[in-house]
Amino acid sequence: MTAGIIIVVGDFIIVVDQLPQERGERFILIKNMMDSNTQSCVNQTSCLRVQYTRLRKWVWRILVCFCIAYTMTVFMLGYTFVGSKVSLILGQTPQITELKNADAIVVLGGDPSRAFAAGEVYQHGLASLVIVSADTDRLAYVLKLCGVPDERVLIEDDAKRTVDHPQTIQQFEGIGPKSRLILVTNRYHPARVRAIFRQAGYQSFQVYSIDYEWMLGKKSSMIGFVDANYILYELLAWLKWKTIG
Repeated sequence: MTAGIIIVVGDFIIVVDQLPQERGERFILIKNMMDSNTQSCVNQTSCLRVQYTRLRKWVWRILVCFCIAYTMTVFMLGYTFVGSKVSLILGQTPQITELKNADAIVVLGGDPSRAFAAGEVYQHGLASLVIVSADTDRLAYVLKLCGVPDERVLIEDDAKRTVDHPQTIQQFEGIGPKSRLILVTNRYHPARVRAIFRQAGYQSFQVYSIDYEWMLGKKSSMIGFVDANYILYELLAWLKWKTIG
């Protein structure tokens, strides 16, 4: 009986009883196939590594470009005259003495300073009703501190975005596109509010922001890092509204 031969190739063990010429040829064929498969795996691994390296480079390039663009934009808005001009365009509203009587004051949910401004408008006797749209609890509390009676305040918390306010406030009787409204907001929000309400069909409304008087009183033409970011956010919000609503 011919002694068997044990051949180890990588992780495979092949037992051959005898190794005549034809079996030797089969063994060589099997070994060549295994070598080919091993080489194929090596090639695939190398290909994946190359793709990963390229992807990582592109990600880094995108991040670097984003950082450069962000830095340049904030610098331009915050530390040149451009930011001051843009801030006045976005935040322009009448002063409180220029406002006309209205059916209701609408506080657009968000910064509590909007509720303080709405309380000031109410105390000037420009409207007998205040609607709080979103962030109702804290804004209603601020209105109470400003001397607005609870029975003069209507609240709704359905609005999640600026674009929602024109629809959500219509749930109150007598409030609609033909109503005379004073929309109270702050900072650089007024221009977008004005455009959104006009698109929704509102005609007789005014937008008020107490911050505009502060903007007019600023002596420096540089608005700084924080306000530059507020403007950048507002510009991106405009872009989002114009593209996807």
